[in-house]
Parts: sequence; structure tokens; C-alpha cells
Amino acid sequence: MKKNENKEKKQNRGWYYNLSFENRNTIWAYIFLAPWLIGILAFFLKPVVELVIYSFNKITLFQGGMDMEAVGWNNYKYIFTVHANFNQLLITTLLEAIPKLVLILILSMFLAIILNGKFKGRTIARAVFFIPIIMATNALTNIVGGSELAIVESMQAEEATNVNFITGFIVRMFDSPELVGGILKVVSNIFDTILLSGMQTLIFLGGLQSINPPLYEVARIEGATNYETFWKVTLPMLSPHILTVSVYTLAEHFMSSDLVKLAYDTAYLQSQWGYSSAMNVIFMFATVIVIGIVIAILSKGVYYSE
Repeated sequence: MKKNENKEKKQNRGWYYNLSFENRNTIWAYIFLAPWLIGILAFFLKPVVELVIYSFNKITLFQGGMDMEAVGWNNYKYIFTVHANFNQLLITTLLEAIPKLVLILILSMFLAIILNGKFKGRTIARAVFFIPIIMATNALTNIVGGSELAIVESMQAEEATNVNFITGFIVRMFDSPELVGGILKVVSNIFDTILLSGMQTLIFLGGLQSINPPLYEVARIEGATNYETFWKVTLPMLSPHILTVSVYTLAEHFMSSDLVKLAYDTAYLQSQWGYSSAMNVIFMFATVIVIGIVIAILSKGVYYSE
């Protein structure tokens, strides 16, 4: 009798309560993902589809609308065979991606390990790494306006004059412009790399602080050296963050490429919307392929602790 009563109660409660715990979680997962899915469909997939369509057409804008004339693959043929700069910029961007990724990974992990150590002024040192993130956005430009911006530009001009004076002095001292140029390029690249490593350093710093301290305690008891502890404990526990940093760095690299500016200028300055759309489509697929390959390779070595 009791079993029959329980069955009747379950049937009266509705279909949701008759589902298993896993199925209920699945339903709630889709509910929470719904805003993101709607955003992807409305603000990402739709523009991408339109971009692909535009790339196969010659587009003429007029007041109140636009006219599209189908040209097939002509836009792509022009870009690959006639355009003077696209192929060179695309190859340069692709070739620079992996070396830049490796350099930023090593540097940001090294900085994160240093900042994770115990020393006086650690909080201030960590806060300093927010500066590159702020400088990399338009926040500073929006804050500094009018006379303040003029002061900044004046300071930059004075700084450039000082740099030119120092460069000229070094050239006269070494009597080798090529050598000095190489040294300055290396130094400039180092500062640029540090500037681009702010967010990655913070991600790794968060990963280091999330590692369970008993793991290091066990390694110390077992007599592991700092070198062995890094390779056996720190690096495996940071592997999910390495994947995240790699995707972020590659996306940032491609977004800052000169190809983005080239496509923009082609559309808005030369009014060649079809060519610009084709450039963006090619660049988009190249970006997806490179990031996909990196994810496929790094995912094999990612360790997720339970």
C-alpha cells in the first residue's frame, strides 16, 4: 500500500520531480546557458554569416541601403594574387604567433612565481602588474582629456628627444649603428613583452595560489628539490591555466595584428567592403585553425585535480 501511495504522490508532483538528479541538473544548465546562447546567435553567428555572404559580393553603399553584386571567388583571388600587402602580413602574423606565445608563457610564469613568493612589498609589486592592463585599454585616454592630454603628449615628445640623444651618444661610442640598432630592438622587445604579460601573470598568480599547500609539504618530506617540485607539482597543477593563457595570448596577438587595420582601412577608407570582408573571413579561419591546433596539443597534457 505504501509503495502505491508513493508512486501516486510522484505522479501528482509533475514531470520535473520524476526526473533523475542528473537530468534536473542538465535542464538548469541549459537555463543558465540560455542568455549566452541567445547572445552567440544574435550577436556573433549572424554577423559572421553576413560577413561570409559579403565576401562573395561587390558591395556599393548608398543613402539608406546598399547594393550587392555577386562576384563569386573574385574577392579572394584578388587578395591572394593581386593585393600587395595581405599575404605578407598574414604570413608574418602566423609566424610570429608561436614564438611570441612561448616567450610570454615563460616570462609571465616566471614573474608569477616571483610575485607569489614571500617578501616585503609583495602587495605593491602585484598591484604594479595592473598598470599594463590599464595602459593597454582606452581607459587612460578616456580619463586624460583636454589640457591633461596635451601635457602627456608634451612629456612624450620630451622623452622621445632624450631617447634620440642617448641613442646618438651610444652610436658614436660604439661606432656601429647596426649593433646599436640590434641592442635597442632587443631591449624594446623585452619591454613590449613585459607590457603584454600583465594579464597572463595575474592568471598564473591566481593558479599558484589555488595549489593545495599539502602537495608542497609532501614533496618536501619526500626530499624533492625545488627543481623537481616545479616539474612534478607546480607545472602539472598550472596546466589548465597554461591552456587559458595560451588561448588568451593568441587571441590578443591576432586582434592586435596589422591585418585588422588593413581590413578596416580597406572598408572605411577605400570603400572596398567586399575585399575587406574576404580579408576578415580568411583571417578568422586562420585564427581559429591556429588556436584550435594549440588547444588540441595542450589539452593532452592538461591535468585537472579533483
